[in-house]
Amino acid sequence: MRLLLVSDLPHPQAVNGISIYLDDLQGTLIARGLTLAVFCQGTGKGGTRLKRVQESGVPRYVMEGSPIRYQNAVADPLPGCTEPKTDAAFRQTLQDFQPQIVHFHEFVRTPASCIMMAKEFRAKVVVSLHDFWLLCPRLSLLTPNETICPGPKGGINCVINCLGGSPASRFYRSLLACNSPWVAPAKGLRDVFKRLRGEPLGQRPGRLFLKHYQNLRLTDLIEKLRIRERFMLDALNSVDLILPVSSRMREIFSRHGVTPELIRPLSLGVPRAAQLTYRLRVPQRPIKFGFLGNLGPGKGNHLIVEAAKNIDPAEALFLLYGGADHYAKADLDRISRHLPHVRYFGAYRRDELQSILDGLDVLILPSLWDEPLGVVALEALASGVPVLGAKIGGITDYLRNGVNGLLFSPGDVHALKESILFLLEKPERIVELSRGARGTAPSMEGHTETLMNLYCGLLR
Repeated sequence: MRLLLVSDLPHPQAVNGISIYLDDLQGTLIARGLTLAVFCQGTGKGGTRLKRVQESGVPRYVMEGSPIRYQNAVADPLPGCTEPKTDAAFRQTLQDFQPQIVHFHEFVRTPASCIMMAKEFRAKVVVSLHDFWLLCPRLSLLTPNETICPGPKGGINCVINCLGGSPASRFYRSLLACNSPWVAPAKGLRDVFKRLRGEPLGQRPGRLFLKHYQNLRLTDLIEKLRIRERFMLDALNSVDLILPVSSRMREIFSRHGVTPELIRPLSLGVPRAAQLTYRLRVPQRPIKFGFLGNLGPGKGNHLIVEAAKNIDPAEALFLLYGGADHYAKADLDRISRHLPHVRYFGAYRRDELQSILDGLDVLILPSLWDEPLGVVALEALASGVPVLGAKIGGITDYLRNGVNGLLFSPGDVHALKESILFLLEKPERIVELSRGARGTAPSMEGHTETLMNLYCGLLR
């Protein structure tokens, strides 16, 4: 069986959950006799080109200098559909490797047109859904105000909600999106304010967006976003098998027009590379609550800080690990000075995961978006750390309230604090939840076995 895996940046160049999972998956697939290759994006500069390298016996077709700027996808949506240089590189990869199955895991810098190419090549095509990129040019179905987006709605919601600007500019864009007769009066009013203030009113685009606002009317942008949405759905509906990482993702993609018969949810396995060891948690005071992951939009880490206020430092510590931008780090440093039991330790290396989890009694996963899965929670459960998780997204697929953790309403600081106080008052419940966590995280071996059966079924 000849299998081509398609990803973004390979591990160890990238340290996100998908790249680490794929790195581990390659080893288990090769051990089962597959002939494997990887098409991925590189980190090199100096021109766009495809290079072939060999790593640990696996050929990698690396697209260097990708011209796709995915950070700009709302204002420039069409490169995510098709991009000539990347298309040519992927076609060359197919001709050189001759795969029987092409399994896509990431599309952020690989256009969806590559799905069509693989189908034209008569390969079986599998798509794993780790995020919402094929529906949402922001990847998360989360607005900048950290509210869940119901979907692109033909590009209208993208233009209204996700281009930033003042309330006045968002209102003006909503009139444009609806072809309202009030557009002309609103534009006139905007021009009056512009003259009075001596500066542009409405959307003030960042540097990445400037050229698009100079050359496009918003109605043109809505049409391009509508094309993107239709193109992505057509591409998905052309594949042989779709594997979202949770049942919640299946619901969302089905609601947006993906054929339900193509979809089979498949949770990821906990990577063997993590080398996690289960240990029953018997907490001592202060009880240690932890957060692991990037501290950014949708993660809800600020809820932990709010919940920690007025909790006795002798009773509980709140330990935060993960990357953050300059502003978030400054905020966390300031918080640490005022709340000494809230401590931020910065980004962590993969080989530090076990020691970090060994120092925790409970993991908090306070996501605000429809978290596709939450691999860090699976890793915590595999180590015997129970999870306080928001009742949202794929978290409910594996987190059983009162068995291996506790669920609370997403975004509800009061509910999170009540759960924390409950465990502080009854620390014996942490022992019970830790015992219930054993065996609830899927293994990479079981995950690989399921994948192999699916691959064989496609080729029969």
